[in-house]
Amino acid sequence: MSVLVFPLAGPLQSWVSGPHTNWRMSQRLPTQSAVLGLLAAALGLPRGDLGPLPTLRLAVRVDHPGQLLMDYQTVQKPYNTSGKTKSLVTRRWLLADAAFTVAVEGEPALLESLHAGLRDPVFPLYLGRNSCPPAVPLWQPDGLRPDQTLDDALAPGPAVVLETIA
Repeated sequence: MSVLVFPLAGPLQSWVSGPHTNWRMSQRLPTQSAVLGLLAAALGLPRGDLGPLPTLRLAVRVDHPGQLLMDYQTVQKPYNTSGKTKSLVTRRWLLADAAFTVAVEGEPALLESLHAGLRDPVFPLYLGRNSCPPAVPLWQPDGLRPDQTLDDALAPGPAVVLETIA
């Protein structure tokens, strides 16, 4: 096995899990589905198609925890078929000024394609929402680390292993 390591840092991040309501809370860590979605976008996989990505093991290290920030929005939604609209208030919690290091463990050939995808992604890469671009490049020259484990790749800090799908 090999490990691919990349940073997730930006002024704003949104790691939403759960139903999409008018009150959306961000998790304090990147979610497994968000990381897999980001990697799928890098490879150009269609939405909902994770291809070989469910075979990966994922872990994240918190480099800077950041703080939660509420974004208050009003949205115009169609009220009925007559064309009238109504205003809805939404509150979306974002994670401000957080930084993480993600390690992905898997087969070397898959990690090599992911490393190339992070360098030249097919789709734009975001930190949870399209209004949350990364502050640093996700591709790192030393990101691909053969013969390393998740724990070794994320040392010296403690790592949180995200659940694996497979």
